[in-house]
Amino acid sequence: MASFGPTGGEEDEENASEDCWTFQDNPEISRAHCCEPPPCGQHRCWAPPEFTFAFCCRSLACSPSVLGDIQQSLDLAVSALRTASAANATADAFRSAPGAFRAMLRGELHGLRLTVGAAGARQSSQSCNCALAYAAALLLEPGGLTSNAARHALAPRWFTEGIRWSELVAEGWGGIFALLAFSPVRNESNVEAIPGFKAYQGRLSTPGIVASMESANRHENALDLFLDDVQAKVRGVAHRLADLSSGWPELVRALRALGTWGDIWRQVERDYAERRAGRKCSSVGALADGSSRWGSCSRWAYGTADTDFSSPGPLPPSRPLEKEGAAAGGSDVAVCVLGAPRGVIDTYGSLRAKVVDVLKADAFVYVPFPGKLSRALETQLELIGSVVTAIAAPDVDGPGMQERLVSELHNQRFLNLYSRVPGPWRAPVFGQMGSSMWGYHNQHVCKQMVEAYEKQRGRLYNWVVFARADLLWVHTHPPLDVFDSRYVYVPYGQDNSHYNHGPELGINDRHAVVPRHLVDAYFGRWGELQSGEAWDYLEDVAEKAHPINTEQYLLIHLRAHRVPVLRFPPVGFLVHCAEGPQCQHLYKGTTLRMQKWSGKAKYWTEAIETRRTLVDDMHWKHRRHEAGWIWAAIKPPSVPAPVSWTASFRHFGKTDTENWHVEEHSPWVSQGVDLVCCLSISGPVSCRMWSFLRRCVCIA
Repeated sequence: MASFGPTGGEEDEENASEDCWTFQDNPEISRAHCCEPPPCGQHRCWAPPEFTFAFCCRSLACSPSVLGDIQQSLDLAVSALRTASAANATADAFRSAPGAFRAMLRGELHGLRLTVGAAGARQSSQSCNCALAYAAALLLEPGGLTSNAARHALAPRWFTEGIRWSELVAEGWGGIFALLAFSPVRNESNVEAIPGFKAYQGRLSTPGIVASMESANRHENALDLFLDDVQAKVRGVAHRLADLSSGWPELVRALRALGTWGDIWRQVERDYAERRAGRKCSSVGALADGSSRWGSCSRWAYGTADTDFSSPGPLPPSRPLEKEGAAAGGSDVAVCVLGAPRGVIDTYGSLRAKVVDVLKADAFVYVPFPGKLSRALETQLELIGSVVTAIAAPDVDGPGMQERLVSELHNQRFLNLYSRVPGPWRAPVFGQMGSSMWGYHNQHVCKQMVEAYEKQRGRLYNWVVFARADLLWVHTHPPLDVFDSRYVYVPYGQDNSHYNHGPELGINDRHAVVPRHLVDAYFGRWGELQSGEAWDYLEDVAEKAHPINTEQYLLIHLRAHRVPVLRFPPVGFLVHCAEGPQCQHLYKGTTLRMQKWSGKAKYWTEAIETRRTLVDDMHWKHRRHEAGWIWAAIKPPSVPAPVSWTASFRHFGKTDTENWHVEEHSPWVSQGVDLVCCLSISGPVSCRMWSFLRRCVCIA
């Protein structure tokens, strides 16, 4: 992982595991202590949100891909319970991800017992996502709920005291209650002999559960209150069973006989059903941490001409708001946060603080979610703050995306034409690996949301900003006053030209600042694929028969529309993605998954480019943005690279011009904005004040 600050000379070599630990100054805490007990360890030992037990303690079983596979298997089993026998449902789910179950149950966690120790003991921390996945895997393996493995590994008090059921449901593991309610259990008779059964029969039978639900329904977080109330009642039974070797099977049998598991699952299933449906919301007013609760929600489904993209929130004041971060529809800038929630770390807080708030913008959010919109994900999305329109919709898989494109084509012959243009620009259509079409469609939705709200408020935006949801901003976005409304601005680097050794150039498609009069052009790729206008400029590519990627397709599209582009140096990078429809892990089935996760950047080169912008390698690796460097417009635009990068190239003993190909002197690589130090009336100048004293000055 690239470091964005000084690291100390010879020790600059990568050692990602050292980045985990926060205990260097505390000799009483050891690394061994931090990794105990598995599968959660001690969260206070590492710095959130980048690092977890899986990374710091080198646990394959707790890796995001394994947890995701186990959760998908659990959802598969729950779905099959309605149509197949319970035994077949769990068996099919277990066989759906053999590698994940092998890593979870036959690897480093084999034989692990989840329990609750005394207050402050190490066992008390076995409540993380990996522990829940381990429990789900045990319940799904052959033998099910009352197998010897489950009997040994799952202590009744761990399940009733060591975790919160409301958090279990929020993390997407609520299907465990369906297994407890409906999967086969041996020896279900004679439950009255179970200790505590008669004592709690009245409180935990269906009438008692209904009373808990009616009480909780008076509050906004009804399901959480209901689960907390029922869990508190169940703890009494667990205490009576704690010393029995058959404690876990007896707990399962007792609460099944009382109908408790079934009653809980019915409430959870109702919540999940709501979360599988699309919704459109808005939010106004920020909480103390900058987040904002979604409200005014209604059901929403993607269609074509009749889809409603308007905002359900209140209309803005008659003039733009001036308070930073408080825009509620009255700004001159719209920021579209687009994309599936596919990152392994949170990016939404940085998007709010470093993009939306800096631009004093109105936020629009479009999130295609896999499966269901979990409450954990909803909480993350609320970190974006006030939102004019927030649409969360069920995602589609590859065939589903192709079906969507085909259904919206104005003429079906266009599909045959597009098949003649090879390359991942069209993924996942025609079986192409990748997620390009989602990007075009997401921008199409952004355009629809912005245009709908402009009609509602009776005024156009001056700028529309495209911001990927999985891009982590490590420095503030350039402010609005450094942009020229004649140009579209995109980050420098990551152009991905000459795909497959072809002749076409590309352009960065991670982020864009677009003046309103160029919105139709920049955000119009999906619409032009529908209408067939895209063939006007793709026909030439088809004749050359060279495959193109998404970045090349974007540049071809922009050049066809004569869109002028300027650049600014990157201060953010894409994070690793968790597998889903828009993130296919090509390493599955290879030994690559055995390698240690070595950072949070998806592309190492992009992280390096961001570091090159922010850190001066020539002068003691000094952090420029902490020493007075500021964003400024470059007039006239400079060619061909950010000023802040030049020191890095001189370090290799080359002049700036020797490091650039002639092709990169094209208009779309000129720098219109840069992070600069030592300004004169004419712009950035060479300055010994920075070289020797690391101070920025303005020269009249």
